[in-house]
Amino acid sequence: MRILLLTHRIPYPPNKGDKIRSYHQLQYLLERGSVYLGTLIDDPRDLGYADELGINCEDTFFAEINTKAKRFISALYQVATGKPASVTYFHDRKLQQWINIILDSRRIDLIFCFSSTMAEYLFRSPSWKRIKEQGVQLVMDFCDVDSRKWQDYGEIKRWPLSTFFRREGKLLQQYEQDIATAFDICFLASSRERRLFHQLHGGQNVSVLQNGVDLDFFSNRESTVVEKNTSPVLVFTGAMDYDVNIDGVLWFVSYIWPRIIEKAPDVRFYVVGSNPTREIKSLEQKGGITVTGYVEDIREYYKMATICVAPLRIARGIQNKILEAMAMTKPVICTSNAFEGIIANPGQDLIVADEPEDFALSVLALLENSKKRQLIAERGRRCMEEKYSWDAQLSLLDQYIRFNGGKAS
Repeated sequence: MRILLLTHRIPYPPNKGDKIRSYHQLQYLLERGSVYLGTLIDDPRDLGYADELGINCEDTFFAEINTKAKRFISALYQVATGKPASVTYFHDRKLQQWINIILDSRRIDLIFCFSSTMAEYLFRSPSWKRIKEQGVQLVMDFCDVDSRKWQDYGEIKRWPLSTFFRREGKLLQQYEQDIATAFDICFLASSRERRLFHQLHGGQNVSVLQNGVDLDFFSNRESTVVEKNTSPVLVFTGAMDYDVNIDGVLWFVSYIWPRIIEKAPDVRFYVVGSNPTREIKSLEQKGGITVTGYVEDIREYYKMATICVAPLRIARGIQNKILEAMAMTKPVICTSNAFEGIIANPGQDLIVADEPEDFALSVLALLENSKKRQLIAERGRRCMEEKYSWDAQLSLLDQYIRFNGGKAS
């Protein structure tokens, strides 16, 4: 079976939410057929992984995005044409040409798109009508309802960004509808996202494909961290140029952090993730806060953590940062938005708190009670072992994609 996999970011290294998910999907597809991978690179550090990733694929094409120029052009394109800026941002002319050649010269049996923006490459292809007529199976992994995310941004941003984000959300909502109509099966990362998608679009070809966690990779073996911590450490992980994470960290530092250090002044807070904005970097001036930027191995900071926090006010899909921390046998405190979609027991496997005072009190209570910390951490790890292996999650795809005897037909 020949499979065309299109991803909006290179699925390697698996060091952030979307890349973790697409990486494991790539491994699943490689076991079942010959994979042609077309993908985009928006981080120069990832260029060095192209050759390594392509070894097992039948053919690959990597297109590099100039992020600053793309953002500006995409915004102009949205205003001028009424198409979502996200679609323009992730569209590359050379990648389009490669896809057109593959579709014209190969008999592709399955097209798997990771992220709604990759559908544009099919819609613009001269082969699109033939693909539909031949019954090529079309699979879309939306992950999240992106249109609602942009609308949520519109509620917290100031004008004129608020107007731009609301418009982007409206345009993406129609685009999602077009995809759901055109594709055979669409996946979302949680039941909440699927319910929301049904409310907006209806349709019966939408199912849930949850994230997993690599339980061997994320395990609390002996740390190699050189620094010896004598003070308790709170850790937040995530890409720090992502608005959802930026908003969550700023809210935590403004409203929760002061309540914590008032009672426990020796606590330190680590913000761990690539590309921190100037506003995030400036948090170090407050004292007790460390902004790491990009790190080679995020596990070392999980190991350093006394408690992992996920104070997200906006969240879509499943939060890998929570799954990873629980797999690392670390107690987690998060908001209900960050917890949404995770199958676990609040108060036993992790702690959920939404109001700043409640969040701070939950942190302080765990800092004061090492036995409770350890109990929650152990229950969290057990929860991940029982419910969140990648093999268990991806095996659900066999119900929807046409396979025969473990090999693609």
